[in-house]
Amino acid sequence: MATTGLSPDTERKAQGRARGNLVWLVGSLLVFAGWIALAHAVPATDTNQFKVKSWLSLVAAIGGVIQLATISRVYDWTSRIPPGAVKTLAAVHRWSGRITIAVGGAVFYMCVTGPFAAGFTTHRLVGYVLAAVILVKVVILRADRFGSLLPYVGTLAVAGWITCFLTKGFSVIF
Repeated sequence: MATTGLSPDTERKAQGRARGNLVWLVGSLLVFAGWIALAHAVPATDTNQFKVKSWLSLVAAIGGVIQLATISRVYDWTSRIPPGAVKTLAAVHRWSGRITIAVGGAVFYMCVTGPFAAGFTTHRLVGYVLAAVILVKVVILRADRFGSLLPYVGTLAVAGWITCFLTKGFSVIF
């Protein structure tokens, strides 16, 4: 193994981060392929596409609430959950976040590729802002920098998931 001048521990962490980034890239491509398959399975011409998007956006909004609930104990924002559960809650937070991004991304993809109503809508604005917030959050997580911004960016993401559901999905389901 070539020496980079870094300590063995730092070098091992860097290699782990590189492997994690590769897994993230492959996983993202698989999820994107799933979005395309879903969009073709329920095309924009299908009258049920609005219902599919609405239910999926509800799942994403619930995922956002789970994200907020689990991270609140990890950051010690609440003391109602036993301290020993922090490691489990961190794992639940990571996996619920991955699922929320996959499900919410499917809704975003179907909304972007589907038929559009003419003109400006609040729902469309919130959707694009949410996509930007999620992108920034993923970059912060993968770059392992600016970690102090994560609670704020995450809270914005939760607000975005809920707002996207309330501005369109709520009226379709209920």
